[in-house]
Amino acid sequence: MQIGPDGTVTITVNRLEFGQGIQTALPMILADELDADWSRVRSQLGTNDAAYADPLWGLHLTGGSNSIKHSYMQYRELGARAQALAAAPGPNDVFHSGWLATDAAESSPYRFVCDPHDEALLDVERLERADAAEPVPPGSRPFNSLFLALSGEEPTTQAHATHLRGHGLVYHSAPLGEPWALAGTPVLELRCTVDQPDADLVMLLYEVRTDGQAIFLSSDLMRLLYRHGPDAPAPVTPGEPMTVTFGAARFFARTLARHSRLRLVVRHAMGLDLQRNGNSGQPVHEETVGDRRVATVTVIHDGPARSRLLLPLAATHPTVTMTA
Repeated sequence: MQIGPDGTVTITVNRLEFGQGIQTALPMILADELDADWSRVRSQLGTNDAAYADPLWGLHLTGGSNSIKHSYMQYRELGARAQALAAAPGPNDVFHSGWLATDAAESSPYRFVCDPHDEALLDVERLERADAAEPVPPGSRPFNSLFLALSGEEPTTQAHATHLRGHGLVYHSAPLGEPWALAGTPVLELRCTVDQPDADLVMLLYEVRTDGQAIFLSSDLMRLLYRHGPDAPAPVTPGEPMTVTFGAARFFARTLARHSRLRLVVRHAMGLDLQRNGNSGQPVHEETVGDRRVATVTVIHDGPARSRLLLPLAATHPTVTMTA
């Protein structure tokens, strides 16, 4: 793949075109992962170089309906790598995150969406992990389950922070100047507006070590319709600022290493093992596909009631604020 100075993306296809459409289908997979403008995507056929062989069989082969089956993940991964190298990331991903700081200045808001129609977050759960011992049969547990991550299973996976695609926000602290001994339950006070009557949100808290490894610490799940309690449903007033308190996070106890960072993820709670919320404000079991709507969440970083994270440090709750 080549990206020209005018933004034109040229993709060299490792198959032969016999009219079956493979010179369009494979570039579409890569372009979708790259978020490329399709009007600027071009394709060309590869040569007999080994780089263009079938990735599973190691042969120059086109036939047997194997082109998509064998090269789907190959083209997705090429697009993902290219985005990390070539694109200027926006504020809503792990590579250009907001900050957690004790003395942060006021800053502009961040936004993300909760789109019940968009299955990008579900695609992440279906991706096979490099450490998977064997393929997982259809219908069994997903490879990167958000539901299981919320309970602390597979505590080193970063899939739920690094593949948000506009469906969440990431905040990091500065490197810690000394070890922090934490024991208890964190509390997130999220000052925000939502433009629909309901949405499902999740907070995830990690320690990011100096070697790049992320260790899961705690999490909390919130359906905004029940933000005042399970017996007090209250649809959100669209556009009205409110403070949503994530106060039922999991207990944890850990000493964060010197030079580690805290990572806070606030995102759409959409997963293969979670009930899909259409954001209409109706009971979810009564919603139809036609009731589903996209909710935009705006997180506020300024004002007296700004968003903040309270941490269980030394029997007290030290406070860090969230900024862009």
